[in-house]
Amino acid sequence: MTWYESWWKFQTWLNWKDHEPGVWHPQKILERCESNDFSKFIRLCIQLEPAYVTRMYEWYIGPPEGEFVDFVGRYEHLTDDLIQILRLRSVEFDEAILRAYAPANVSLSPLGKPVWDEALKAQILELEAPVIKRFYGDEINSDKTQVRSASVLYFSPARKDASPQSEFPTNARLRKQQDTIQRLRKRVKNLEAKLEASENEVVAMKTSKFWQLRSHWMKLKAKFPRNS
Repeated sequence: MTWYESWWKFQTWLNWKDHEPGVWHPQKILERCESNDFSKFIRLCIQLEPAYVTRMYEWYIGPPEGEFVDFVGRYEHLTDDLIQILRLRSVEFDEAILRAYAPANVSLSPLGKPVWDEALKAQILELEAPVIKRFYGDEINSDKTQVRSASVLYFSPARKDASPQSEFPTNARLRKQQDTIQRLRKRVKNLEAKLEASENEVVAMKTSKFWQLRSHWMKLKAKFPRNS
């Protein structure tokens, strides 16, 4: 929910201008949800890009059963997570300076703080149930937070203005792409092994007596062409 709030504040601060003209990024598909009215923005997100945050996180790190990252830093304790990463990587840093650093890229909308419509909030919680359970499952208090299981669409509705850059992989497509990448990696590894074997074979041939005699013959042949 805070992600939707943040993106809306950022876009209204920009007056919905393209902040990266000519550059593709995952949020470009939300440009068609433009509205200075927060509730209308959320309705358009639900209608045109349901479960957007759940899908976006999967584009970055893979589905729950196929993650391709080792560590996820949480916005709620980003500084602690960054410190943990730096320590794991044995990077020298001043923890006091890092903790004293002011937040960056804080969006301040000229329209003020967004206010949630309770019905829309319930819809968003239901649609985004997978990502909430995935990253906040241990923190959900069922008495205070109503998060129902949902049959979530992991793809955008078909649209006429779709382009290769605006289509994102579904879970099945993502797994298929990962399988293809693995097969290609194995193929490349096999080709590299064959190439190395061929190079070793060529080196061995060039050091043989036959290859040395052949080299002398080619030099003599060049000195006495057929027409001479």
